Amino acid sequence: IAPRAHVIMYKVCGDTGCYNSDSAAAVEQAILDEVDSINFSISGGNDPYGDAVSLAFLSAYDNGVFVAASAGNSGPGADTVAHREPWTTTVGASTSDRHFLSTVTLEADNGDTLELEGATVTDGIASTPVIFPPAGEEGCLTPFPAGTFSGEIVICERGAIARVQKSFNAAAGGAGGMLLYNPTLQGLATDNHFIPSVHLENDAGEALLAFTDAHSGVTGAFTQGTATTVQGDKMAAFSSRGGPGQTLGISKPDVTAPGVQILAGHTPLPATVVGGLPGQLFQSIQGTSMSSPMVAGSAALVKAMHPDWTPGQIKSALMTTATVEGVVKEDSVTPADAFDYGSGRVDLTNVSNAGLTISATAADYLAHEHDLWNANYPSLYVPVMPGQITVERTVRNETGLPRNWKLTPVAPADVTIKAPDHVDIPAGGEATFSITVDARNVPLGEVRHASIEFK
Repeated sequence: IAPRAHVIMYKVCGDTGCYNSDSAAAVEQAILDEVDSINFSISGGNDPYGDAVSLAFLSAYDNGVFVAASAGNSGPGADTVAHREPWTTTVGASTSDRHFLSTVTLEADNGDTLELEGATVTDGIASTPVIFPPAGEEGCLTPFPAGTFSGEIVICERGAIARVQKSFNAAAGGAGGMLLYNPTLQGLATDNHFIPSVHLENDAGEALLAFTDAHSGVTGAFTQGTATTVQGDKMAAFSSRGGPGQTLGISKPDVTAPGVQILAGHTPLPATVVGGLPGQLFQSIQGTSMSSPMVAGSAALVKAMHPDWTPGQIKSALMTTATVEGVVKEDSVTPADAFDYGSGRVDLTNVSNAGLTISATAADYLAHEHDLWNANYPSLYVPVMPGQITVERTVRNETGLPRNWKLTPVAPADVTIKAPDHVDIPAGGEATFSITVDARNVPLGEVRHASIEFK
C-alpha cells in the first residue's frame, strides 16, 4: 500500500462466535498500534450510541483511525443494513467485471441439447448421466448413503444449509458432480466444493428443470471454471440495504465495492465441511465481508496520499468521488439507488481528484445523536421529512488553489433543492453554506433521492 506498510490481524472470533468484549479490545489495541485503517467484516452496529464495539469505533475515529465495516448479507430487503454508525464507512457488495464461469451442456437421448452458464472454481466433468436425488431429498440436506449414486451429476436445490455442504452430501452418496440451482433470484457463488459443481442462477435453473422434465436419458458435461468478463457494477442480491426505516438520521450503506467471487486465502484444514474441500489454500468467495476490506485498503491508499487527512476526510473523498453510472440492482437492469449503494461504487481512479472534503468530529456526532442530518456528513438523510428543511455543510478546499465551485442540484420534479450557485473557497480554506430541501409535493410515505454536484 505504501513504503514500509504493515498489516496487523486481531483475532476476535472463534468457534463460539464473536464477543463484543474481544472486538472492543482489538479496536483499542489497533489504536495503540497506531494503525491507519481498520476492516471489520462482522455484523452489528444497529445501536451505535449504545453498542460497545460501535463506541470503540468512535474512539478509533477520534484517534485518526478509519473504520470500514460490512453492511451485512441480509439483502435485498429494505432496512436490513448493519453498521449504522455515522463514524464508520459502511460497505455494500456489488460485482466486478470478472467471474469464474463454466459452460454446462446437456443432451437428451433424442438428441436435444441445452447449454447453460454457471459459476464454479472446480474442475469440469465429462459427459455423465444427470439425475435428481431420491424423491423428497431434492435439497440434498443430509449426507446420502454410500451407493446412492454411481458417479452421476446430481441436481440439488439451493437453500436451508450451506451450499458447499450439499456437494459434500452428494459426494458421500457417490455422486461425481453437482448442479446447484437457485429457486429464486439470489446470485451465484463459487465455493470450494467437494466434487465438480456448477452454481446456476434461477433462470438457468428453471431451464434445467424444464429440460429434464421434458426429456429422458439426459447426460451432461461442464467445463472447468474460467475467469470470464461479465457485467460489473451489479448489486449483489445478498447485500444488505438501507431504507426509509432508518431512524438515526444517517442513510447507510455509505458506498459499495466488489464483494462477489473475490479471490482470498483459505485454511487447508477447515474445522467443518462448511469450510469446503480440505487442502485448498485459496478460495473465491462472496459477501460484504469481502467488499469491506476493499474499502479499508482504499482508505489506506488515500491516507498514504494525504497523511494529514482525518478519517472523516478520507470517508468524504471515497463517497464524493464514487460512481453511480451503470450501477444496477441484482436483476442486472434496474438502476440502483442510494439505499443500495450509498454514494456509489468506490472509484480509486478518481479519488485522488477529490477537490473538497466534508468531515465531522467525534464530538459533533455525539452532539447530534438525535439529529444526525445536521452533522457535517457527506450525505443528507431525513428519516421523517417535515416538508421543508434547511441544513448546513462545511467543505474544505483540497486543491491547493483558490477555487470557485459551481453547485448544481439534481432532484426529481417534486423536490426542490436550494443551495448557493457558487461557493468561493481559498486554498486550504473552508466554506459553510445552507441547503434547503423542499419536499412538500412528495406524497406521504414515498422516498426521493437527489444530489448536488460540485464543479
